[in-house]
Amino acid sequence: MRLLARSAAALALLGCLFASPVRAQESDVAHEEAASAFHAGQAAYEAGRFPEALTYFERAYELTHEPDLLYNIATVQDRLRRDADALASYRAYLEAVPDTEARANIEARIQVLEAAVAASQQAAPLPDPVVEPEPEPEPEVEPAPVVSNDPGVGPWVLVGVGAAAVIGGGVLLGITAADVSTVENASGVPWSEVEGAYDRVPILSTAGFVALGVGVALVGAGVGWFVAASGEGSEVAIGPGGIRWTHAF
Repeated sequence: MRLLARSAAALALLGCLFASPVRAQESDVAHEEAASAFHAGQAAYEAGRFPEALTYFERAYELTHEPDLLYNIATVQDRLRRDADALASYRAYLEAVPDTEARANIEARIQVLEAAVAASQQAAPLPDPVVEPEPEPEPEVEPAPVVSNDPGVGPWVLVGVGAAAVIGGGVLLGITAADVSTVENASGVPWSEVEGAYDRVPILSTAGFVALGVGVALVGAGVGWFVAASGEGSEVAIGPGGIRWTHAF
């Protein structure tokens, strides 16, 4: 669509009105600027510089509110494919100048623009949903390890083995005592009959005392281990001289 050439005439008419004594001093500058903006916009439009032309026409309309400039603004917006803006400007022009000779052409163009705007609105993608960031999980606090003072079955194994050794040592010493009694009471008995008992005495007595000592040591160690594990400040030491257990209260 072509620009309305009568816009220049309208501006000239406004210039005459502005030149009246009442408003001359107030409007001369605005009129000159509006006329200059209109002619610059017309030149830019003819040169195909549509964004520049739109800026000039909008400035001229801002200064004069001349209705014909709305048509020129709509035409440039239409060229720039600013369909919604062009539609609004064409409607504003028809409202301001309802008896314009170009009404039929403008109404036809309005129908085309209405269809284009409706199609663009349907094709416009929906905005991406706003995704709220998930809160960062609170750091897991590992529970403090539970320190158990239960020594388990270890102490009782030592006690059991020690008790068995004590019993075994006692049995061996009992046999030794019986052999000693047999040898000492063998008056009139052939030596061959008591020789075996005599030979066993040193062996069994040694083994019995060793087993008895080891058994007592193991029993003491097991009991000390249990006590030390059950309470703080306990200490068990096993040495050549026996078992030493100390406990701090």
